[in-house]
Amino acid sequence: MRALTPDDPERVGSHALLARLGAGAVGVVYLARSPGGRPVAVKLAHPGPEARARLLHEIAAVRALSGAFTAPLVDAGEAAERPWLATAYLAGVPLREAIATTGPLPPGAHDALAAGLAEAVTGLHRAGVAHNDLQPANVLLTELGPRLLDLGQAAPLGTPAAPGSGTPGFLPPEAVVQQRTQPPGPPPPTQPGGADAPAPAPAAPRQDAALGEARDVFSLAAVLVHAATGAGPFGDGPPDAVLYRTLHADPYVGGLADPAVQRLLWHCLARDPAARPKAADVLDFFGARVPAGTARGTDRLPPPLAARIVSAAAQIPPPEAEPWRDAPAPGRRTVLKRTLIAAGGVAALAGGGTAAALLLGGGKNGELWRSELPDDSLADLTALGDAVYAYSHDLGTCALDARTGKQRWRNREATASTQDTLRLAGDVLVLQNSGTVQALDVKTGTRRWQQFISGGPEPAVAVPLGLIAVHEVSEGRYDRRTVVCDLHTGQAKWQFDDIITGCALAFDGNTAYVPLKSEGLYGVLEARDAATGRLRWRTKVADTASYPLLTPLVGGGLVCTMGGDGYLHAYAADTGRPRWKTPLSGGAGTMVRDTACAAIAGGAVYTLTGDGVLQCFDLASGKQRWRFPTANGMTQEISRRLAVAGDVAVVITRKDLYGLGTADGRTRWRRTFGDDLLRLPVSDGMAYLDVVGGIQTVDVRTGAVTRTLSSSTYSMAGSPSAAGGRLFFYTYPNLVVAVPARASGS
Repeated sequence: MRALTPDDPERVGSHALLARLGAGAVGVVYLARSPGGRPVAVKLAHPGPEARARLLHEIAAVRALSGAFTAPLVDAGEAAERPWLATAYLAGVPLREAIATTGPLPPGAHDALAAGLAEAVTGLHRAGVAHNDLQPANVLLTELGPRLLDLGQAAPLGTPAAPGSGTPGFLPPEAVVQQRTQPPGPPPPTQPGGADAPAPAPAAPRQDAALGEARDVFSLAAVLVHAATGAGPFGDGPPDAVLYRTLHADPYVGGLADPAVQRLLWHCLARDPAARPKAADVLDFFGARVPAGTARGTDRLPPPLAARIVSAAAQIPPPEAEPWRDAPAPGRRTVLKRTLIAAGGVAALAGGGTAAALLLGGGKNGELWRSELPDDSLADLTALGDAVYAYSHDLGTCALDARTGKQRWRNREATASTQDTLRLAGDVLVLQNSGTVQALDVKTGTRRWQQFISGGPEPAVAVPLGLIAVHEVSEGRYDRRTVVCDLHTGQAKWQFDDIITGCALAFDGNTAYVPLKSEGLYGVLEARDAATGRLRWRTKVADTASYPLLTPLVGGGLVCTMGGDGYLHAYAADTGRPRWKTPLSGGAGTMVRDTACAAIAGGAVYTLTGDGVLQCFDLASGKQRWRFPTANGMTQEISRRLAVAGDVAVVITRKDLYGLGTADGRTRWRRTFGDDLLRLPVSDGMAYLDVVGGIQTVDVRTGAVTRTLSSSTYSMAGSPSAAGGRLFFYTYPNLVVAVPARASGS
């Protein structure tokens, strides 16, 4: 939620605007108050004929619906110069945000979500409408159950979807072909019939009513896989890579616990639209699994997520609330009234322009300080150096002093979310979100430079050389370059056009190691002078397409890479001569879902393959030390599943946390939690886990829980972050709290 701008009107139709909720390709969405005092969401079309036509189309689609799992129509202005649409305002948490912050849904909650969404899609199809953009961002979890939102790309059944509609990862193959968005690149992976056997051809688009229905069913299944596992059936990464897998790879449903659900969603994700079941069939399946009443509430949701939904509903402004504006309108009060927050002695700022901090020094749980974020912002946290950075799409990025909690600076344009990254590189803060890499001055927050990207892996940084490698720089639809730049100015030094999609180069000393795909479609690893790009050596790695090799790792005088041939390869870092190679669990093709699935630590190489097996290899010899099944697979990068602290490897396996000996893989301790573990923040020998009931601190040497910060005391959101002997976490409605990283006596 953001303040109204001076250009925003005071009213749309008979509805008084209170604040901005967001904006998209069609128009701006506002929180408004109806003449009767009820909160409504008003979408006002942008000027221009295209936005007008699209919103009129959406209004017609909404008028045709009456389902319980969509936002009901309140009012509409089709005849206005800029058409508008008013629906009931639904308070809740978007599914995408819920999965990113609290993790995949447990089976009961997943069944309830599936039943609600299937009912919504069935209602759309019975009304003769296809949604065409079913994705997690368009699903809202509310106190009354899930709601399907945004009919901006809807179309009558039998009518082709608009060009460019839909979201990669949730588009069926026939829609990808129809839109002609298949990226250039290597041919499909080798088929069982031999190297020359053709891949299954995507089905040709069909222009009948079943086309829209089948498209929505495919997207529904992809959303449900995402909700159950934390990743879509074709993985994550750059859009082009996801679209390529959609066309040429089988969907991955192995992370689903229930075989019956696996089978159903597998059929929903069939390459042939005619082979997919109807939305009504999906509703029948999941409806039979949901006890009466639970599909409409938060009963089956994890407690932290349920608490967030309840909190969102409690923040609906009262009928007497006045508009919240950035600048005063003549003769009007302009600040949306906000409740003062008295807990812990902190009060919300009336103006919402800066953060307020209160040093506590010995409060409950040894609190060191509390800092209130501007604009009632929800935020994720990353502690780096002597600062903790709070960031979100609404807040931008806000730097707080780690010792006092006082705000150092705020950059509203440096937006980021849970899945984005921040990295400290000397006096530069490097931020990567879905569309840009930005370099911010650490002291002031001023942006020094930015590069536009199309997704891609995290930048590689060589601080001593003052260099940064930005991947998948995009100046056109298919322009995907890796550019090595000056860290402080962004000036390009040298670049590559053919680095493997989704992979990053690696700096070590004055050398850059670059994973490339050759004209022959095999993997090539090159070593180049980091400053000039001059070639030092080049070696062929693997004769396989899709991912011929992955992001290289450097350590112990070796450079290692996982090849699509099913082997882990090691080369002498200075000469490129082969040193050893060793087979990976699952064989060829097991690492195509993520490129950050290996790590070097403590004289060992750790790999996590698509079958969920963690392997540990001796770095010097390549001999396997041990293997450990995690049941996770490669739906997240290995850094979220593994942390090495001394002679203990801490490993997440869904609801369990293990401490394994790095030398032999033997279990030293195990702890079971009541919720899926998403991240593994480890600092100074302690792991900090966001679990049901709060944040637990675990001693990685012994597995002992040394402290629990209870969710009954703090309404927490997101994962904690620790650095410099302090633990930082976010608590509703807009507070960052700092406590000692170690509890007294631990």
